[in-house]
Order: sequence, then structure tokens, then C-alpha cells
Amino acid sequence: MSLNYLGPSAHRRMQVSKKPLINKKPLEKSPIILLLNGPSSSGKSTLAELLQSKLKDPFLHIGIDKMIAMMPDKINNWEGGQSEQGFWWEEDTDSEGHQIYKIKMGPYAQKVSQTYKEVVVTLAKNGHNIIVDEVAFGNKEIEIWREKLSEFNAFYIGIHCPLPTLEEREIARGDRIIGSARHQFYTVHEDIKYDLEVDTETHPLQECAERIISLFQ
Repeated sequence: MSLNYLGPSAHRRMQVSKKPLINKKPLEKSPIILLLNGPSSSGKSTLAELLQSKLKDPFLHIGIDKMIAMMPDKINNWEGGQSEQGFWWEEDTDSEGHQIYKIKMGPYAQKVSQTYKEVVVTLAKNGHNIIVDEVAFGNKEIEIWREKLSEFNAFYIGIHCPLPTLEEREIARGDRIIGSARHQFYTVHEDIKYDLEVDTETHPLQECAERIISLFQ
């Protein structure tokens, strides 16, 4: 993907796809899964909490961060440099000379990532509505989710935010390696066809939440 790509237009982001949603089950018979996919610091967690407060029925909120929090600290390397088993950041440079960091997974991290998806499936099979807070890198990773969640009413929502805002938040948070937001900005949404796309910078979160809820209510 060209690093000059700025994603779908703001108009497109606030539109429900006009194509019919495929393989959606009767809503009264199947749990609803809202998969929010976007870069770190794009507002997914805040939006998920807002959705939980606005939705009539209970929704669980889960993300890979919750799985990572259960891992031994020594397994992962968040400072830069390789980890033999866990998650780690690989330093690189983009085509414009900017330093970027790409998330990498050792064998144990891969196992945790796979288990995370199975946890979501198990929760859904037990009748739970779920909001998945995800950073999936392009359509290939989203297709894995689509296969896993094919028996449920799963809606895929792209969460967008301008790069300058992502980078400001990355610095302000203090718990993200500088350069990861830039890499995610250009790769997370690549080739994905969403049910809905929203921009948390140009539209109030309340409006974003209402648009998401309108997908199934």
C-alpha cells in the first residue's frame, strides 16, 4: 500500500455498506458481535465502553490487551528488541524515512493470539453479546475472524483517526512505543470491506456509537 493512502473518504466512513450483509443469522437467535478494528489510540476502547452504556442488552468488551495482561511480564519486550516467546517490536523505516515499529509474535504470543479468538467464540457460543477491540492488520487477518465468527451475527466496523492525532495520543499515553501508530495507520484497514466505517476525530463518539447500533437495531 502506498504510504500516501489516507483511507476511505469521511463520507464513506459514516455510511453503512449498501451491499446486503451476508450470512447474518436471525438476531433473536444468535449473539451479536461487534468487531471494532483500528490502530492503537484511535478511540476503540472508549467507543466500546460508550456502546456498553448505550446498548439495551449486556455486551462483554474484550481485546488482545486483556490476554496480554495475563501473560508473564518477562515474556514480552515492549521496549524494542526481540523476544524469543512473546510479543515484541521490530524497528523499521518507512518509504519516507520515518522510524516505525511493527508488532511481532514469538511462538507463545502466537498461541495467545489464537486462543484469544477461541475465547471470543466460546463466549459467543455461551450466548454472550461481545464487542471485540481489535488491531487486525488488513483483510487477511480479518478473514480469519470472519471464518471463526461465521455462525454468529458479526458486524465489522473500521475505526479511523487521522495520523497526527494518533501520534499525539501515542506520545500522551506514555505506554506505546513511538512509531507503532504510524505503521498501524497505513496497514490496519488494508483491503477490508467493512459493514460500517467511522472516524472518531471528525465525528463525536456519540454519533459513531449511534451509527454502529443502527446496524442491528
